Amino acid sequence: MTSNSGFKKIFSYTFHPGKFFIFSVLFFVFHSAFSQTKEISGTVTDEETKEPLAFVNIIYNERNQATATNIDGKFKITATANAAFLKFSYVGYESKTIKTEDIRWGKPLAVKLKKAVVNLNEVTVFPGENPAHRIIKKVIENRDINNPEKMTSFAYTSYNKMFFTFNIDDLKKTDSTISFTDSIQVLKDTVKSKLDTIRKTKVDSSYIRAKKFIDSQHIFLMESVSDRKFIYPDKNNEKVVATRVSGLRNPSFALLATQMQSFSFYKELITIYDKIYLNPISEGSTKKYFFLLEDTTFSENGDTVFIVSFRPFKGKNFDGLKGILNISSNKYAIQSVKAEPYDPNPVLGVKIQQKYEFLENKQWFPVQLNTDLTFNNMMGQVGKKTMRLIGIGKSYLRNITLNPELNKKEFKNIEVTMGDDAYKLSDEFWEKYRVDSLTAKDRKTYRVIDSIGKKENLDLKMKVFEALAQGYIPWHFLNIDFSKLVTFNEYEGFRFGLALMTNEKITRFVSVGGFFAASTKDKAMKYGGKVEFSIYPEWELKLKTEWCFDVYESDGYSFLEEKNYLASDMYRQFLISEMDSVEKKEVSISFRALQYLKLNFSLSRNHKIITDNFRYGVSENRTDLLKNYNYTETGINLKFAYNEKFMKFPNGKFSLGTDYPILWANFTRAVEWLDGEYDYTKIEAKISKSFITKTFGKTYLQLSGGMVSGNVPYSGYYNGHGSYEVFSLDAANSFGTMRMNEFVADRFAAFYFKQDFGSLLFKTKKFKPQLAIVNNIGYGDFVSSNHYFDKPVNTYNKGYFESGILFNNLLHQMFIGYGVGVFYRYGTYAFHREEDNFAVKLSITFDL
Repeated sequence: MTSNSGFKKIFSYTFHPGKFFIFSVLFFVFHSAFSQTKEISGTVTDEETKEPLAFVNIIYNERNQATATNIDGKFKITATANAAFLKFSYVGYESKTIKTEDIRWGKPLAVKLKKAVVNLNEVTVFPGENPAHRIIKKVIENRDINNPEKMTSFAYTSYNKMFFTFNIDDLKKTDSTISFTDSIQVLKDTVKSKLDTIRKTKVDSSYIRAKKFIDSQHIFLMESVSDRKFIYPDKNNEKVVATRVSGLRNPSFALLATQMQSFSFYKELITIYDKIYLNPISEGSTKKYFFLLEDTTFSENGDTVFIVSFRPFKGKNFDGLKGILNISSNKYAIQSVKAEPYDPNPVLGVKIQQKYEFLENKQWFPVQLNTDLTFNNMMGQVGKKTMRLIGIGKSYLRNITLNPELNKKEFKNIEVTMGDDAYKLSDEFWEKYRVDSLTAKDRKTYRVIDSIGKKENLDLKMKVFEALAQGYIPWHFLNIDFSKLVTFNEYEGFRFGLALMTNEKITRFVSVGGFFAASTKDKAMKYGGKVEFSIYPEWELKLKTEWCFDVYESDGYSFLEEKNYLASDMYRQFLISEMDSVEKKEVSISFRALQYLKLNFSLSRNHKIITDNFRYGVSENRTDLLKNYNYTETGINLKFAYNEKFMKFPNGKFSLGTDYPILWANFTRAVEWLDGEYDYTKIEAKISKSFITKTFGKTYLQLSGGMVSGNVPYSGYYNGHGSYEVFSLDAANSFGTMRMNEFVADRFAAFYFKQDFGSLLFKTKKFKPQLAIVNNIGYGDFVSSNHYFDKPVNTYNKGYFESGILFNNLLHQMFIGYGVGVFYRYGTYAFHREEDNFAVKLSITFDL
């Protein structure tokens, strides 16, 4: 009775609008809080490695509605989803189901999936068309619609995080730290058992110490925030606005974070860490890739999601990928993808993950990118065991704007830049962009590695590495050109030298320096000095004055900005056997115009000393006609690389290349100024292009030519640009069977063709030679009349022909591949002795 009357008393108050409003607000707050506790969230990891699993499919009701984990293995299901159960499925793993009544509400789930046992002999046979093919063909049909880089424009901000550590699981796979081969033969079982116990104890203790260290901190950690803008088809502007690198204030590393993989998975060819692979959703991919429809489910919006695995067909020789595609029936777009090279790389293992979202109900766009690196040749030592270095990189895209109005004038040839204060920003700034706050492990990494970096002066060492990439070694206020320390050619022999220039520690606007060298074969000294003024860095405007006494190739030619120490073209320098000594005094001015054009104007006064009086066109008894002489030259040199892009570092910039042909040209006019004795005109040009096709690999094309007319001095013509020795290094864009200085011409043309098939034609599991074919054609004639020539010169005006085949990468060490090649000379200028028409080459390639 009392209880009932109390209950009536509680609910017998007269209705009051103010009290009702307060009661409604309290009820809403209570209901919201209760609803939040009904949210299901958690992380899915590999049971053995503890690594998070991205894009795990999670069905949560009988209607097959589903969600998926994000790139970090995390998931969230709201109360409104009416989850009845959670079924986790992932290709290559055993499925797992959790009932909702077994879930502790409000507490994140830790779901562990176990790898499934795979029957490698199992073959899937389809009675008709592979059902996955219909889906893949739809994806290919809609590729341009779904490709974000086919949009008019877009903009976004990305937060990038990358850390490096060691793979602790490698310790479980390596051999014992103690060898028992001899002990087993001489010791009794009881002694062996004790030794096994000791071994296990030592292994376990080493493992525990290593694991404790790796669990407590990373080896290296870096973060960056960048803003990117894009205008179709290829205008990019990315600015790194914030960066933090453990142990370093130098921010250059942060520029690498967004360069690991292709931005989207829709291009014909996919770039992963500077290596190119055939996309499984490219035209005709169903003839090269095997696709399997692994599962079908539904998204939270009700769209069908097809889970399709892919790998190259057995016996198909191309650089392919394997992985999983989650494809939405909404526009048949990629919802997520996991991919890695089908053939493991012996040096560097790479895996990528991408997640897309359908934004503004009109466009699929990547929102998360992940790159996992495994450095198979970089090890951490634990006793006699080793652990591979691994890198985990993640990028999160936010503030995505579709088709914004962007000003094209903001886009220049510098594609990636860095803010001046990018490494100075506060923790408050970083917290706005971090997806999750720094963990205790992250904080310790910064604390420990920063202290080591300060103690070991890692910033200085980083500057040294940057300088090496630009061709010099910094030493206090001087830069040492390392390319001049030791060189070799057939004329000079070994050349030892030292070339110095002052650097920015004195001033950025003026650099003063010089060089000195001595060589073993010609027994001559070379020396010189230079002053360089940096007038307007934005235009690369420089004024140079130079004086030197050095040697130059007889009848040779060169172009502006040609040096690439990793290109095999440079190997021809070792074979040069005819050179002249020249004393040169030169003033030049160079600058960049119209973004893509580099120009150099020069005026030089030269004194040439003919060092070999018997080469061509002159009888032995007429060597008196040859003499040392003065000549004055004015010149224009240019390089035009349309749409060439650059990445700008704090202390320099790096070319990202161009998809268009590159043109070089020289125009030289000799005048009778400053005691000049000759009057002639020289014109030279070169155009180069390389491109990749999914069927034939990489194609290299180069066309060069030149002519000289007027009163030309001796050794002022053109040799045939040969690179023959019985056995020598393969030098690209030269004639491998043509003897050095075998021909001379006052006009020439040369076409060099190389088709590098890579491993497309032949490879086995352990042996992957890379095949390339070469065809070179040359023409050279001599029509000028020269008063001191008293006999004909050797020309090749009927066409010079040679072909070759290269077997690259027969041996591979680190990132260097070694191979062999054979070239054959044929046509009018073939030798009578057949064996003289062959040249054997050693090929050296650089490849990760």
